[in-house]
Amino acid sequence: MRDRRQLAIDRLMKHAQRRYNRGGAGDNSRNILICGPPGAGKTKYASDNKEQFDFVFDYDHILSALTLEKRGISPERSIELMMSLRDSFIERSAADLKSRFWLISATPQDSRRVLMAAKMGARIIYIATPAATCIDRIGADPLRNEDMEKWEQVVNDWWEGFNPREGDMVIA
Repeated sequence: MRDRRQLAIDRLMKHAQRRYNRGGAGDNSRNILICGPPGAGKTKYASDNKEQFDFVFDYDHILSALTLEKRGISPERSIELMMSLRDSFIERSAADLKSRFWLISATPQDSRRVLMAAKMGARIIYIATPAATCIDRIGADPLRNEDMEKWEQVVNDWWEGFNPREGDMVIA
């Protein structure tokens, strides 16, 4: 028998899935959730495709701005603050009907992506860059090229945990 927590999660996911399918999955969605492993090119894609005055939430850039440190793997103590900022950004994106919002995410879990997209009325775009290419890009990035073993593990873990959704846009 499934426990209460799992039943609540299942109900929440069904609700998010219905909301996402109804309001956020089409090509005309105003907001965009970009997903992919570290080093995939999510930030570059957003930068190349956003319009003037679009809002972009990039975890790495915001954390770097807040700490004045190089981009890298987040210390545990920063995650709660960053998730709070991300959640506020998602709420604002749903309420602001005039602006366009881009959320850059390295979340491989389908349930989390669907929930974020549903909350912000966004379509999902996957940047499906192979793991080896991501690792090469991180190694060439002077802001991230320290502790490459850890980065390799993060990228490989992302691909192991990733499963694309049918109907979402995939950019290879």
